[in-house]
Amino acid sequence: MSILGDKMEQKAGDGALQVQGQTVNVGMSYSDVKDLCTTLVQKELAIYEQKASETAIRRFEQIMDKLLEALRQLDEQYKMKFQEPAIQFAARETFKEYIRSGKEELSDDLIDLMIERLTVEEHTTKQALIDEARQILPKLSTSSVAILALCAACKLLFIRRREGFIDVFRKLTPLAKEVGTPLRMDIAYLEQVRCGQSLSFVSSFSPFVDAMMKIYAPVFTHQITIEEFNRIMSEEGLNTGDHKVFGMLLSLFKTEGHNMLLDISVTTEKMFVEKNEELLSALNKVVSRLPKYTSEEVRQFFIAIDSNWNNVIELFNRKEIQSFMVSPVGNYIGTRKLSKLIGEDVSINLFYQN
Repeated sequence: MSILGDKMEQKAGDGALQVQGQTVNVGMSYSDVKDLCTTLVQKELAIYEQKASETAIRRFEQIMDKLLEALRQLDEQYKMKFQEPAIQFAARETFKEYIRSGKEELSDDLIDLMIERLTVEEHTTKQALIDEARQILPKLSTSSVAILALCAACKLLFIRRREGFIDVFRKLTPLAKEVGTPLRMDIAYLEQVRCGQSLSFVSSFSPFVDAMMKIYAPVFTHQITIEEFNRIMSEEGLNTGDHKVFGMLLSLFKTEGHNMLLDISVTTEKMFVEKNEELLSALNKVVSRLPKYTSEEVRQFFIAIDSNWNNVIELFNRKEIQSFMVSPVGNYIGTRKLSKLIGEDVSINLFYQN
């Protein structure tokens, strides 16, 4: 501070210092960012005829406002990155794509990607995925994005109690509506834009009902009576007098009157081994004896959430989907859609853990 001398003052909001009558740039204000972005797209706007130009300018202002609003949620340092050529290029392409399409949902997605691009570490795989997704996303239909999100959902494990599990798939119902009845061309197009590839000799996805029955087996069990529970405990040689085991098992059931319903969706071995291997063994014995849903009952379970889930069931019965290997950028686009619908971060790293 002393190096600049005593005659130093900062003008609010202009991102510059006045030092003895001279301007020294030390940062970027929101108005600096807006002016820079306007400059970046001026040539693009100039190519439109009068009426189209008015629409283009309006769309630019809409997405610019969204960008500035999103920037206000970040630390000040991220505005400085607009001085970097890579960020300016990304911003220019972002504005061009929205000006061209005018799709409201696309503008939200492009801004989200722009913010992720600002915050991610440079020269990393994540940065490359973001840049690729930014180019691909405007080319995808709503149905195509839904397919990628559903493919991601079928590979993930949502650890929830029973009602929480139902809530997750209720939140994902828009995907079931959007996916509709894709044509073979839709799957082929996903391959063309590098979101995956079809490998006829590989089975990447099981039929939806089969996958759900396998991944979420504890959810798809019917209720039993307390008497039946006690009989299972006895026949499996589990001592009901062992209050630790008995109490833990009871805590995993929802009891209504004389009926008991298993109230977990997934139980990880780690969760139980850390407490007691005996608990894990006892749980597995009890769960194996519970009456299971049939395939038709699982199908009706999802249709009861929303009739559009039948679209998803039909989709994953198709050979071209079962042999479709989603690429990293396809998984990235899919998980971003899931994150938005569920309201929590679904990391692409889940697909590539050791």
